[in-house]
Amino acid sequence: MKKDKSALLSRPFYVAGVCSIVSILFALIGNVLLSLFPYTVTNYFYSFGAFLLSLPIYYAFFVLGQRYNNKLLRVLSILAMVFGFVLLLTLIGFTIHTPSYFNEINQTVIGYNATLASLNATGNFTESQANILMQEAGEKIVELLLPILAIGLVLVIVFIIYIILWGVALTKLDKKVKYAKIAGILTIVGAATLIIFVGLFVLLAAAIFEIMILFDQAKKFKEY
Repeated sequence: MKKDKSALLSRPFYVAGVCSIVSILFALIGNVLLSLFPYTVTNYFYSFGAFLLSLPIYYAFFVLGQRYNNKLLRVLSILAMVFGFVLLLTLIGFTIHTPSYFNEINQTVIGYNATLASLNATGNFTESQANILMQEAGEKIVELLLPILAIGLVLVIVFIIYIILWGVALTKLDKKVKYAKIAGILTIVGAATLIIFVGLFVLLAAAIFEIMILFDQAKKFKEY
């Protein structure tokens, strides 16, 4: 009976550890596919796959938070699963509307070029007219891009804050969970330096330590 209970307790951590490794490989392969086949069914496959892989990972950290009475880790794990689902729906919706969205920008540029060509053909072309047309086209493009840039900026800020809090939650497991402190510190540093790109490599190192946490806990719970 005790052996069955131990296996049941360790399973979420083992599954999460495997999913973490697969998710890293999935991200690398997915980014290559997205660069080759943008705005296609690849987006749906990548987004849905990433979401499914994240669920066992965050569930395992939720269990970890319960086990060691870490409320912040529990809350962040739940938020990650909920936010992941919302983000999935948002990305799918954005992918559907992206072609028409950028088509409007292309039409603005095409219209600007056509007007310039027409003025050139009639010989009534002046530098001031070109500047006025360029300003109008630029304002139209900015008007179209501004909402998506604003949303993107907000998401980036929220994401960075979330990662920092996640790192803080991990550091609170210090002395209770092996590798937790180093994973937490790397996560915080990675989030703080994300804007200069080097943060991605730091976060990758943090992810590796998180994988080590998951497998270590799987072993510990199995021996429980």
